[in-house]
Amino acid sequence: METGKKLKTLIVDDEDRFRETTARFLEKRGFELQTAESGEEALEAVKADDFDVVIMDLKMGGMDGNQTLAELKRLKPELEVIMLTAHGSPESAGRGLESGVFDYLAKPCSLNVLERRILAAGAKKRGVAGQERTVREVMTPLSAFRRVSEGVKTGDLFELLEPEEGGTVYEQIHRPFLIVDSHDQITGVISIAELLAGLMPSSNGGDALGPENGLKAKGAFTIMARYLEKRPVAGLIGELPPVIDAGESLMDAAGRMMFMGARRLLVIDAGKTAGLLREEDLALELFNCLKESC
Repeated sequence: METGKKLKTLIVDDEDRFRETTARFLEKRGFELQTAESGEEALEAVKADDFDVVIMDLKMGGMDGNQTLAELKRLKPELEVIMLTAHGSPESAGRGLESGVFDYLAKPCSLNVLERRILAAGAKKRGVAGQERTVREVMTPLSAFRRVSEGVKTGDLFELLEPEEGGTVYEQIHRPFLIVDSHDQITGVISIAELLAGLMPSSNGGDALGPENGLKAKGAFTIMARYLEKRPVAGLIGELPPVIDAGESLMDAAGRMMFMGARRLLVIDAGKTAGLLREEDLALELFNCLKESC
């Protein structure tokens, strides 16, 4: 994919909730988004603008996905289309693939998986499908994380774990919080590891457990959680993650994580913090690489 240029993506679906939720997610991940609620509206959008990728439901009122696909390919044969539906069958998927669909995914679909397929479709559209992605393409951008002031109490973090539509608190809690100072500069990252470290008596109100029983004291987890709840988040953060440039290779990133014992890297692009590269991001890229045979 060309760096510095957002993938222009059109979401076509007659379900308002899916359309809006998916658009919000992808916008946070750095895509340029437009939506359409029908095949007819999608055709008008494609006539008026140049898109890299179209995500489209198969079963819609009016023109269905296959009818819309035929018209889209007639208008712009180079357009990459991902068909996404809960109503399809293997036969309809086969027809779609034969008609030029880039991929066929079933609802409900992981938004992370959808994102990767859009990136792959966009790379094909721009003629760079054979090139390995860099840190810039695989990182999670800053916009995907919650920013929290250093003075916020740890207990207040959990008030921010309201899941996005279609998501769960379980999914949200795996996403680190970015801690910022009064100038909105990132001073640290808090993830599950930092929260668990904050539970330990050595870092948080250990006297409350009693000198004899320690971690084995009755109700120790609940007692320490209550102490942790009142602590400012600034007291939990350690050093910032190691830094890596956005243009570096994924192999270089994997090596740094391995040899530095880091679970995430702070990505710098043109002198500014652009995002985090997490071990989950590399793991998903590894999965996709194996799935697609690179």
